[in-house]
Amino acid sequence: MRVLLIDPARGFYAEKSPGKIIKQTPNIGLAYLAAILKKEGIDVDVLDISITKRSLIDVLKSFEPDIVGISSMTFNIKDAYICAKTAKKFNPNILTVIGGPHPSALPYKTLKDCKYLDSVVKGEGEKSFKEIIYNLAKGEEISKVYINNPIEDLDTIPFPDWSIFNIEKNYSKAYNFRWGDMRNIYPIITARGCPFNCIFCYSHYLGPGVRFRSPENVIEEIMRNIDDYGASYFYFADDNFSLNQERLLKICDLLIENGINEEITWKCQSKISTVNGKTLKRMREASCELVFYGIETGNEAIQKKIGKNLTREMIRKAVDDARIAGLYVRASFIIGLPYETKESCMETINFAKSLNLTSSVFHILDVYPGTELERLLVSGEGGMKKISEEVSRVSAMVEVNDLDGESIVTLAKMGNDIVYGDTMLDNVHQYITELKYYRETYPDLHSQYLINVKPCIHRWSA
Repeated sequence: MRVLLIDPARGFYAEKSPGKIIKQTPNIGLAYLAAILKKEGIDVDVLDISITKRSLIDVLKSFEPDIVGISSMTFNIKDAYICAKTAKKFNPNILTVIGGPHPSALPYKTLKDCKYLDSVVKGEGEKSFKEIIYNLAKGEEISKVYINNPIEDLDTIPFPDWSIFNIEKNYSKAYNFRWGDMRNIYPIITARGCPFNCIFCYSHYLGPGVRFRSPENVIEEIMRNIDDYGASYFYFADDNFSLNQERLLKICDLLIENGINEEITWKCQSKISTVNGKTLKRMREASCELVFYGIETGNEAIQKKIGKNLTREMIRKAVDDARIAGLYVRASFIIGLPYETKESCMETINFAKSLNLTSSVFHILDVYPGTELERLLVSGEGGMKKISEEVSRVSAMVEVNDLDGESIVTLAKMGNDIVYGDTMLDNVHQYITELKYYRETYPDLHSQYLINVKPCIHRWSA
């Protein structure tokens, strides 16, 4: 039995865009599936189309898979359909299976929209994918939709197999503040699920509640990645790494007790309401270098409307506490939220400028299926009106009150041009290091990257 796992194109994961894909980390969901399948003795290959030089057709010819499994989000669902069509056109007997956030939110519509798909996996795919393989091997019927119960004991899942992806060779490096250079970054997920109710997020496709890996299991994975892959830079990709304070402190303690904090550095995402000065200080001692906060808006009324419920005072304190602890702080904001106006967007941009941040990113609002945000859009609440079906991440899907699509894009660019003065020297060194790296590694993208950071360079020299 041979299984080809595919991450479709259009993925963009670099922290700063040079206008084309520079992907820093592989699809960790496919890495988990690959590890489980290899453990079962199944021959597995992974095709990350956004970074590979191999064409899908060439891989289909050389690998001859029995099953093609595709992971998709909304922004690349059309590319996933193309992958399924290509596989079926090459060999109608290939079983095509799709999973990920978008198919999980719309399993039956996904099948209806693409006649080349045989089956959809809703939720976590580890158990059902094995079931699909066994049913295929036995000649038994394959269900159209597999609905999974959440895996309760996450420690039982094998660690992601990065050998298939060859991170060192295939993926872009990221800037590391501790060493002041570019290093490959290894993602780690230590929990699944989210207890919060942000209206724009579809993280609940993994099931209700939150399940945590044990601190010991997390440390074991870190040590495995150090020993097997020479990893020194890690990204905790949990929606909220600081959700369970006791567990987080235990992970930090183990990193320090085992001397691992001397060998590595790491960054994470945290929710502002779940951090405090003590925790942030311990994170820094355990070699955390950067914490990422999802702030989204500086308007407190809209904070409540979108389910974040953060006050400006809470936000400022969390940022200041992190900086006092010695951490760099990056934050995200969204332009085009429901109930927004040009005035509230400028309020957010000015608030971002006033914070003690290292850097920030302003996103254009995307609307994902199955979310409360989609319901608001359909009902017209919050002044929202759809102007595009395309989830592109670079153009507006909606108009909101006095914000047309062009205004949303312009305001997002205005936010992304912010330069934070007290970390200017660090940021200048980062940009110079990145420019040198891109020039040597991605010469065709170097000029575009230089254009994108030109406003920042201009402001530094002014």
